[in-house]
Amino acid sequence: MTRPKTSRRTVFLCDDCGYESSKWMGFCPAPGCGSGAPLKEFEAAAPVGKSSRAWLVPPAAALQELSQLNPEDLQRLQLPSAELNRVLGGGIVAGSVVLLAGEPGVGKSTLLLQLARYLADQGKKVLYV
Repeated sequence: MTRPKTSRRTVFLCDDCGYESSKWMGFCPAPGCGSGAPLKEFEAAAPVGKSSRAWLVPPAAALQELSQLNPEDLQRLQLPSAELNRVLGGGIVAGSVVLLAGEPGVGKSTLLLQLARYLADQGKKVLYV
């Protein structure tokens, strides 16, 4: 196996939050950082043709084939509607994404707002975009 060619590149890092920039920006622009110290310059090796994506993190767990997953093992949050629980396979799985599609005017937004209120009343954090 051959090793990828590397080139040296300069990066600027914030000591407080780890923000990385390819250009010197003075102080850290990251939201919520508030560091008063200037970014520090470092040399980093990067594979040629690939850019570093500091905001991408490695997966938290090893990848698994879908056929190896058992849907019964996933904890589900029960909703007040038995029909909605049935459609979602027993409730909402934490960290999952559900696409709700339909014709205009059939009540998608109304349903989601009712669910958001129910979850907020249960002490859950809700983001409606």
